[in-house]
Amino acid sequence: MPLSLTDDGEEILLRRLLWTTRYSRSVYDITVEHSKVPEQALRVFGSGGYFGFSGLFYKSGLGFFRLLMTESTSHYLRIQRKGGSWPLYIAYRPYKP
Repeated sequence: MPLSLTDDGEEILLRRLLWTTRYSRSVYDITVEHSKVPEQALRVFGSGGYFGFSGLFYKSGLGFFRLLMTESTSHYLRIQRKGGSWPLYIAYRPYKP
């Protein structure tokens, strides 16, 4: 599950417990979505439970997508390799100082 999400302008850093994944804007299309993407989606493969949801999901109109979500929210980052398939949606809560 994600511990933190950082945007430095050039890339998005997804920090997990044992590793960090970098998503460069030159390689990936990164957009912000304000919707309820995972609602009524079918979990094809992955885990879901007390600490959140992660895995491969399917929803008509969206097709297959990967999801990382620790809490229900309407804010998602959509990360997809340019020319690739199966986008990744990462749920986040906007920072309010």
